[in-house]
Amino acid sequence: MEAAATLILDVCWRGAMEKAAAVAFPNEACGILMGQRTPTGWRVCDVIDTLNTSPKDQTQFFEIDPKALFEAHRRARAAQDAQEVIGFYHSHPSSQAVPSRFDREHAFEAGKVWVILGGRDEAQGPVEGPSAGNSPPATWDMRAWMSGPVVGAVFRPVTIRSATSDSA
Repeated sequence: MEAAATLILDVCWRGAMEKAAAVAFPNEACGILMGQRTPTGWRVCDVIDTLNTSPKDQTQFFEIDPKALFEAHRRARAAQDAQEVIGFYHSHPSSQAVPSRFDREHAFEAGKVWVILGGRDEAQGPVEGPSAGNSPPATWDMRAWMSGPVVGAVFRPVTIRSATSDSA
């Protein structure tokens, strides 16, 4: 059995994504993960918050601002530190941190890491916070996934490891 890929994530980047999700609430937040490939997966070196440019209901859908994505790729090409766009993040304010059907159907780049912040966990319902849904959860259920080899493919789980527990 193949070992799960690993995402090394510093607490500051985790906090940045959680803050963006709270600020965007009740809409979905989204952004770009800049980083480096590792022998077992990826290391996040920067998180770029982007506008959610989805023309659909932004409480249920997201679209990364294409201008921000273009600039992130330009920045990666110009950098001397081997950083690249390793993936993306977005929030599911009122659902679990698992790829939705929409996510699977719109993950056009194979093998990218996708961090999803869920406002609900699998068993208990809302993660922590008011059940009325008028404010963001006090904590987010954060999970990482790797997009499949083709559009619509099943996402594979990725283990999130704190950079502080990494010996690098």
